[in-house]
Amino acid sequence: MKALVSILVSIVLGGLLTSVGSATPTHPRASAPAGTIAFAGGRDGNPEIYLMTDTGRILRRLTRDPKYDADPTWSPDGRRIAFYSQRTSSGEVFVVNADGTGLKNLTRNPAHDGGASWSPDGQSIVFDSDRASGAGIYVMRANGTGVRRLTTGGTDSDPAWSQDGSAIAFTSNRDGNDEIYVMKPDGSGQTNITNANFGRVSTQANTPRVGQLTFKVEF
Repeated sequence: MKALVSILVSIVLGGLLTSVGSATPTHPRASAPAGTIAFAGGRDGNPEIYLMTDTGRILRRLTRDPKYDADPTWSPDGRRIAFYSQRTSSGEVFVVNADGTGLKNLTRNPAHDGGASWSPDGQSIVFDSDRASGAGIYVMRANGTGVRRLTTGGTDSDPAWSQDGSAIAFTSNRDGNDEIYVMKPDGSGQTNITNANFGRVSTQANTPRVGQLTFKVEF
């Protein structure tokens, strides 16, 4: 029988984080314009990115493509939205302005790229990709340049930047089952913070308090 359990943990990681608790510290929905929500919906026949008010009124449709668009995440200044799209053969990270203009493919790689998360200053985006010897975590400038790999040695995915910019959380199976790791933004100090010898632990997209991580356990 499978159950989903929400766990809150508080630990000290040698200065990397003062407090760690349950999974994604970022995907900063709080930076969206007040009362505005970005979401992926299939009301027009396939998943597209939309904006709506917090009362459910649709403001605008941001994407128009017959392929799959999903996982929108606001930039910290509330002006842009990064999202995952399969409009290329493999799946890429795109960005679009909140008014629907300026659509751009940031990753432009034949491999699968996704799981975008903005740095708190809006200058960088962390994402996962299988472009080289297994899935890993990469970082790039917000305009798509300067791509750099941060992790190796397992299947790493679902990165999430902490709200204070000091750490990146991600899911990895490098120890035999999926666990939550944190590292510094330069890729150093990679640390397993869940150490669960059972089931699957993965990051979740939400916005907890600064210094906390929210994660899901399946067992």
